Amino acid sequence: MPSSDIAAYFSLIASAICFILYVWQTILAGRSKSHQALKEIVSNAVPTANLTAPTVDELTKLLEAMSKLTENLTKAGPALVSLVGSTLFSAIAALSSGALR
Repeated sequence: MPSSDIAAYFSLIASAICFILYVWQTILAGRSKSHQALKEIVSNAVPTANLTAPTVDELTKLLEAMSKLTENLTKAGPALVSLVGSTLFSAIAALSSGALR
């Protein structure tokens, strides 16, 4: 068996394990929160459709928000780390199998 196949299989197995851990941790986190709090979060999420070109100020705000997001990701919990791991291992499997060529 070529080494690329071994890498692909290992990456797919690791990806599945990471994704299962992510789902499990998400379910556990959802159970600990009250249903009322979850309903408030969903009701506050108002979709907006603004299809105009962004201004320089809006792009600056976006970059500032991205930097804050990056700082907060360094403090990420195990659920997010599992999701990122799953995505990373899937990408490695796809690259080693030649699916993205």
